[in-house]
Amino acid sequence: MTQHPFLALTDADREEMLATIGVASIDELFRDLPQAVRFGRELDLEPALSEQEVFAHVAALAEQNADAGSELSFLGAGIYDHYVPAVVDVVWQRGEFLILRLLDRVLVEARHHKQVPPQVLAGILLGVVANGLNLFGVSPFWQPVATGLILIVAVAFDGYSKRGALAST
Repeated sequence: MTQHPFLALTDADREEMLATIGVASIDELFRDLPQAVRFGRELDLEPALSEQEVFAHVAALAEQNADAGSELSFLGAGIYDHYVPAVVDVVWQRGEFLILRLLDRVLVEARHHKQVPPQVLAGILLGVVANGLNLFGVSPFWQPVATGLILIVAVAFDGYSKRGALAST
């Protein structure tokens, strides 16, 4: 039998497997199949390619495909081909906006879970004010603004807790 370069199976391995199932050859393995359904000749295949030739062939086939980078695509529910100016990332990373994003995340979690007592959330927010504003490099001009926003949120939490909107269940 022919040794295939990509298969670890040797003639000795094949003979061991045939002996295990109790037949002497491949022909004996298929003896119960009628001649009419047997193929009867070797497959007419092109000569084998090396790994580099296969890679080049598959790359040539892939180049015939249209990809999302070169064609208009409506996949992604609107998350595609958007131009975002570099200044947006610069402004968004400023300390005062980081604090506001943190506050927004805390509020979203509080509304979602409704199991964190409002007094705890207000304490967390005031801790952010006390330590976070300087840590994030917020300019002295914005520190009172952020502090005021956090105090307003704390008062709102207190009002919600009295009505039971955010109280633990």
